[in-house]
Amino acid sequence: MNFGKIDRYLLIGGGQLLYDAALFLKKAKHDVIVVTSARHQLESIDLKTTPIQLSDGLTASGIKYLVSDEINSDPLVSDREHRRF
Repeated sequence: MNFGKIDRYLLIGGGQLLYDAALFLKKAKHDVIVVTSARHQLESIDLKTTPIQLSDGLTASGIKYLVSDEINSDPLVSDREHRRF
């Protein structure tokens, strides 16, 4: 199976691992977008040695993200015409 070149990444979830993966992809010059929930955006992550909220870390790193209450029905995620990113 061949998907061709993958140049856009959509990461869903929260926590340190998601942040680290998003930062890795951004540093590798990939287009990355994170979809997270209200509770996950407030999770503490380590930005170098300083604890910071996930949403603040994504913003500080220039990573686009969307907070969604329900990813399965959120038109900003699933509907191409209303997609924010």
